[in-house]
Amino acid sequence: MTRIGDSLGRDRRDWTDLAALDPLWAVWSTPEFRHGASDAAAFLRRGEDEIGELLGYITTVLGRQPALGRALDFGCGAGRLTQALAGRFDEVVGVDISPGMVDTARGLNGRANCRFEVNPHPDLRDFADGHFDLVCSFITLQHISSRPAIERFLGEFVRVTAPGGVAAFQVLSVVPLRVRAHPRRHLYRLARDLRVPARVLYRLGLYSMALTPIPRDRVDRVVEACGGTVLGAYPDGRSGSDAIPSLTYYVTPS
Repeated sequence: MTRIGDSLGRDRRDWTDLAALDPLWAVWSTPEFRHGASDAAAFLRRGEDEIGELLGYITTVLGRQPALGRALDFGCGAGRLTQALAGRFDEVVGVDISPGMVDTARGLNGRANCRFEVNPHPDLRDFADGHFDLVCSFITLQHISSRPAIERFLGEFVRVTAPGGVAAFQVLSVVPLRVRAHPRRHLYRLARDLRVPARVLYRLGLYSMALTPIPRDRVDRVVEACGGTVLGAYPDGRSGSDAIPSLTYYVTPS
């Protein structure tokens, strides 16, 4: 538990740095959002498109129709998906490890039925079993440094999903060695440990985004061990690279 806590503490610092430096780009890492080059409206429109596709897939392909009561956006960042969910669900919560990201999301929030909370824990202890009809997490688990921490959150997704509900989450399957060995992240963390300001490092092209994979068979075993059933797992392009395969999993409590 200490190792997981230490790892999440470093992740929290990295994402709080990014929230202060370039929050929209940190969440959606394409050139159009770098250095505040695009506006919040364009950023939020992407969320509307993604959630529309997600719910359409659950309904038409999986043949599931979860209730539209409560939804959780895990790793909400600046609230791109959270606000889109709030247009479809009665109550939506977005949680993130970074206080800076939560502050950004609150500043952009235009939905009364949508709230944002910092979750500093290695679990979802603030939420009861079966509390949410939909849990979603995209472009988040891949950036958690600790594989045991990711696996614990997978179990938590199953726990807080209501019977008949769906947890949809994205996980990297493989990260090539040449990507894992890239020195940028390691140099960034070393320099931050030495108290070099994050803004100075960012100008030099240094920042930290972990890329942690879990193979498909391992995800299946973790979900099943926690009382869940994998409805399907389908390739997606959320890693941003053809060299890094990524899957979106759809899970329901057994």
